[in-house]
Amino acid sequence: MRISPLPMTTEEEARIFGIYIVGSAPSQEIINRYEKIVRSSSVNLTKKETAIISFAQRHPRLLPAMDAYAAIFKPHLELRRRLFIMFAVLEATPKYSEEFLPKDRGILYLLTIAGVSLRAVFRVFLGVAIMGYIGVRR
Repeated sequence: MRISPLPMTTEEEARIFGIYIVGSAPSQEIINRYEKIVRSSSVNLTKKETAIISFAQRHPRLLPAMDAYAAIFKPHLELRRRLFIMFAVLEATPKYSEEFLPKDRGILYLLTIAGVSLRAVFRVFLGVAIMGYIGVRR
């Protein structure tokens, strides 16, 4: 099945990406910065990229799997570029900067790393299915 692109707003996109990256909706100031950067880069989206971003907006819970797929198979997709833009905006904001700094961890943190690694592998496989559904081929 192919997904047809729907109109999207960069404001909603920024909100979804912020929640994905830091776990909470970003402030309006951060959303405005994100929108300004995306608009100034003036990339013409292909129908496929519009469909991918639109799908991510409609199904934000699937964004981690779509991101995992893109990281492995399509690292230059517009979805990844926009996620990196939001990542950079959040990282450069004092309110969120602590989220990106290293923290002291105990030896048991290795179990967390193993769990996160397994989850990442699952997300890649789920991403393959989702992107295939949207019509993206490796």
